[in-house]
Order: sequence, then structure tokens, then C-alpha cells
Amino acid sequence: MLSVNGRGLVLGSRAGDLPAGGTPPTTIAAYAAEPGDLSSLSIERSLLSWPVLELNFMTGQSPTWRRDVYSHLCWKKPSGERLDLVWRFEQGYDPGGGWESPDGTEDGVTGLIRAEIQPAPPAGR
Repeated sequence: MLSVNGRGLVLGSRAGDLPAGGTPPTTIAAYAAEPGDLSSLSIERSLLSWPVLELNFMTGQSPTWRRDVYSHLCWKKPSGERLDLVWRFEQGYDPGGGWESPDGTEDGVTGLIRAEIQPAPPAGR
């Protein structure tokens, strides 16, 4: 069960673990959708990017541009209940290597930015 602001939603049965990377390697719990559940994950990149004026004194290299990447998980139950989770991460651009993998290293501007559980609509709607 996942709980947000006092509302709970049963995601489904535990289906193992997924690798989450990191050092040491970590995992995150995976859940199998129950019959009739609909789940989707979408990833969007911001249309605007901005120049970065910083220098990394350790390596001498720093991204020259950044943009935001948004991941949206939507989980709908047959009853009409709905879970929405949205994460925002920054993605840097390196002229020699292109767009880097989005990461959560910037404090205050990355990570989970929205968590919402909407109840089932009243019967008859």
C-alpha cells in the first residue's frame, strides 16, 4: 500500500526488486499490477534549456547547458482511484558527449515534486 496525505492505494502484489544503481548497488521494490489496473510511465524533456556558468575545479569540465526531465507515473484502479507521481531531474549537456543521464544531484530542484491519490468518483458518474 502507498499512502499520500492520509489516502492509501494498494498497488498490487510484490513482484521482486529492480536494480536502482548507486554505490553500493541498491534495489527498489517492484509491484505487479492487479487485474484491471492500468499503469503508465512517461518521460518528457523541457523544451527550454539554459546556459550553465560554472566550473568544476576537480575535473575542469562542467555541463554548458541544462534542461529538466520529468517522469510521470500514473496508476489507475478499476474503481477509478488514481495515483500520480511526478519526478523532476536536471540533465546536463556536455559538448563532447551530448546530453548526460538525468540525475538528482542538485539540491532543491530535483526529485519527487508531486504525489497525489485521487479517490474513486461517486457511484453513478
